[in-house]
Amino acid sequence: MADLKSGIRYCLLYDFKRGRTAAESHRNMCDAFGQEVISERQCQQWFHKFRSGNEILEDNPRGRPPSVVDMEELKEAIGEDPSQAARDLTNSAVPYRPYHHTLTYHQRELVQERERSGGAR
Repeated sequence: MADLKSGIRYCLLYDFKRGRTAAESHRNMCDAFGQEVISERQCQQWFHKFRSGNEILEDNPRGRPPSVVDMEELKEAIGEDPSQAARDLTNSAVPYRPYHHTLTYHQRELVQERERSGGAR
């Protein structure tokens, strides 16, 4: 799949450099590789990217932003009472104020880790 994806992108760049439109390029791709190979909208997005001078054919990096929760600091804040409310932790003990659901997620992770290692609840 990755090879086909890469090949399609090279074909799109070729068509762009030859002066074809995104719609023409889309029709050519579908005729050659089948209707599901790429959408017309994706062709338009690639042509827009090429018009702006960006001819890099790899995907842009994606993913989650790095966590802002310092797990060691959270462990200290939780201390011996892992059941304390995340809202209380957000308001007092953790200085950088992560989102409530982020803090709850990490708090749950720490409690599960503690339970697996046989520590106190």
